[in-house]
Amino acid sequence: MLNDFLNTRFGTRFSPTVPFGRLLFSLMRGEKLTYEYGRRHLPKLPAGGGRLLDFGCGNGTFLVSALRMGWKVEGMDPDPLAVDAAQTAGLNVNCGGLELLDGRTSEFDYITLNHVIEHVHDPELLVRVCHRMLRKGGTLYIETPNIDAFGHKQFGPAWRGLEPPRHLVLFSRSGIDALLRRVGFATVSNLPAVDAYPWIAEESRRLASLAQPPLSCDGDHPLDAGLDRGQPEFLTLGAVKVA
Repeated sequence: MLNDFLNTRFGTRFSPTVPFGRLLFSLMRGEKLTYEYGRRHLPKLPAGGGRLLDFGCGNGTFLVSALRMGWKVEGMDPDPLAVDAAQTAGLNVNCGGLELLDGRTSEFDYITLNHVIEHVHDPELLVRVCHRMLRKGGTLYIETPNIDAFGHKQFGPAWRGLEPPRHLVLFSRSGIDALLRRVGFATVSNLPAVDAYPWIAEESRRLASLAQPPLSCDGDHPLDAGLDRGQPEFLTLGAVKVA
């Protein structure tokens, strides 16, 4: 069942397959969302193969998944221990930052920034380099904390998404949209994501209790109260370079 879904959705050639397995798996909406979200909404593999760059790849866990889906993968990360682990696993990963991309252009069909942009001093430079590195029609995937999240309004300075001093810049949906369009991305779309609020709320309440004096949190637990939380905890986006 899963293999039939993967072959149809991602262009893989896994076997064995169950006839109409993709349809059955698609009815399992929670499992389908978890699977696609965990693979950062990779598109179907382009004809002739596709190239993927994961900037801030850590030990390469996502690269392994993308490789299994048939992508030619490359990663980079500033953490030498993480890079060593990825290289030991046989992955094409280098230690460093944007300087590793100097002199390179239009090489990738898909670039991922998964909880990366909030850590850099110059987000616009990062996004401009990603735009340059994408082929026409390529996609930049971004996930980052949402400064307008319900959790931020509820937990204030105890909100888990703030993470000072590690997080340097946090975006609203309109703010990151403006940035992406300013550097040349034509289409910026929200992507389906697994609800992060339950664990964000748990961590935020823990942080609030550890503060001296303990911080108060506004409102009831929205899961219990059945409130519409509105803004998600993370922005999960796909931005397409003009073809």
